[in-house]
Amino acid sequence: MIGQARFLHVGFNWIGNPKVTELEGVFNSAIDWIRYAPNCWILRTTTDPDIWLARVKPYMTENDQVFICELNTSSIEKYSGWLSPWMWPRIQNPKK
Repeated sequence: MIGQARFLHVGFNWIGNPKVTELEGVFNSAIDWIRYAPNCWILRTTTDPDIWLARVKPYMTENDQVFICELNTSSIEKYSGWLSPWMWPRIQNPKK
């Protein structure tokens, strides 16, 4: 389902070899994305988590794990963290 743009968190636990380059190619179909850890991305997208799961599944083994959920960043009080300074503007004032 395509809807309003929002943030999704995508986190992996790989048992097999991570396919980071291939996944970044998949994530390029999002409006924007940030990789903030070796196994974690934040996507800006209009696409539902189930569709993203289908997109990343070909790059996973049956023993790998993935968790995809929506992030609510509508209020500064609803999130906090320690990220690289260049990441905060992309989260706080995302591209349309």
